[in-house]
Amino acid sequence: MNPIVYSAAGILSISDDPSPCVHQYSDRSFVELHGSDCNTYILRAIDIDNNKQEIFNIPLTRSDIYIFGPSENYPDEIRFENTRFRLFLNPKARDRFHQGLKECLAKLDCTQQTSAFSNRSLTDKSNSKITPYENEILANIHKLNKCIENGDANNAAYFTSKLASQRIQLKAEVLNEKLNDEKLQIRVKLDGISLSNKFKNKEYNLNVYKSTTIHELRVLFQHIHNFPLEHQYFFIDGHLAYAQYTMNDLDAQDNAFFILFITKQESENF
Repeated sequence: MNPIVYSAAGILSISDDPSPCVHQYSDRSFVELHGSDCNTYILRAIDIDNNKQEIFNIPLTRSDIYIFGPSENYPDEIRFENTRFRLFLNPKARDRFHQGLKECLAKLDCTQQTSAFSNRSLTDKSNSKITPYENEILANIHKLNKCIENGDANNAAYFTSKLASQRIQLKAEVLNEKLNDEKLQIRVKLDGISLSNKFKNKEYNLNVYKSTTIHELRVLFQHIHNFPLEHQYFFIDGHLAYAQYTMNDLDAQDNAFFILFITKQESENF
């Protein structure tokens, strides 16, 4: 693996054990991001003042392992196994380090999504399925909304860029109330006037939040099947669910059943 970006940093480690252990490393500690041509990455930190002792060596397997601090006054954070590492990056190197890391995380996400897409295409034989790729999109939309709610501009920019790269079209809206983080699973069955046989009676199991809106579900199905937003109609208990309604507004419970009725189908993505 080759070094990509690096920064001096103060590092604080906090274990998540019942009796937390806190350790403060030198401000002259050193954080490095290494990567390969196969889009595999590791974050490594060493303590310069302690004979270059290795503090951590963490493979980046998911983009949410690394949490970006909202400003240079706040530390970044890495959660790995049962330990949290807080990184107080050198202000002069912080922006460059963040930029390099975000580019690598975006490549990592793209690689994983391509793999998920390929696996889904090979195994998509039944009418009902668990959909990790679709669930990841819904989770990222929720994370973006949480970042906006909390004023976390740095991570909001990251999730906005990530969703935009997938051509996810979201509406800019003012959040009038606190987002509900309660999770539930819903079932969505496809139906339509001229729906191709490929999609008829297909059913999806989706992990959503109480604050997930019908519009966000429409955006998801536009992305994965190219169903036009204006030709998607969601029904629950025989009633039309409008775009601005959340799962909470609809009183949707775990295993709630939706019908997605398509009035016009355009060319398919796959």
